[in-house]
Amino acid sequence: METEKMVRSIVEGYSLASVMIPDPKLPSNQPAHNETYALDFIMIKESRFFAMSHPHHRMFRHKLAGLHSAPSSFIYSLGYKGIMANWAPDQSKILFSKIGARYSSFEWRLKNDYRLVWDSTGESGLNDDVTILRKSILNGERFKVSIQLEDDVWFVLPVDLINLEKDGTSFDVRTFTAYFPSLIPNHEDLDEHIEKIESYIKEPDFVAIRDNSVPIFFAIYSDGTYYTFFDEIREDVRTFQRVMVFSTISDSQIASLL
Repeated sequence: METEKMVRSIVEGYSLASVMIPDPKLPSNQPAHNETYALDFIMIKESRFFAMSHPHHRMFRHKLAGLHSAPSSFIYSLGYKGIMANWAPDQSKILFSKIGARYSSFEWRLKNDYRLVWDSTGESGLNDDVTILRKSILNGERFKVSIQLEDDVWFVLPVDLINLEKDGTSFDVRTFTAYFPSLIPNHEDLDEHIEKIESYIKEPDFVAIRDNSVPIFFAIYSDGTYYTFFDEIREDVRTFQRVMVFSTISDSQIASLL
């Protein structure tokens, strides 16, 4: 799939996963095996992105030196020189390598398992009509949101909670909090950082770097405003360019679409 179409599909609600075979030539990857990660936390700039797994990865105990493991995420990039990372935010430690150096096979997988239930632009006719959104809430569906910020960067995140007025059309959305290493949301210097990191990597090894964790969280309102984690203690009011809300497609809905 061409890159622009893939990025557009992610913004439009398709779920993203990585499907890979860790290179069995590396002793830590033996025996050869298949694996996959759900990549639910995504930052998109133009036609490039970083996609991160949930921060719950732990090593098997036989690989530990008598210590408890630290939970971590895996981060994969498209358009950033094939950079990947294992990120332990509680330890402020990130291990960088290259996708091609760690995997003998790596593929992106898209799944059309969410449907659009609200769109701020009105292009789909769903900006004033919350009928489908309400039905999805009452059906107990899971939600995610795509938000385009003032600088044109998109974030795609799972939703923690939606509050929709019982007798009205106003609602608000609070996302899950994604703990990215600080260099990734630093858009202005990102390419420079990637160049420097790439120069440190000695394939197939990881290179360890210390970095701070940046909470990416959005409280989004149907009136076109939002605030971030850092705005919680300020009075800042921001205006998004576009927001799309998606809900999972239940088995009964899938059947009706066939």
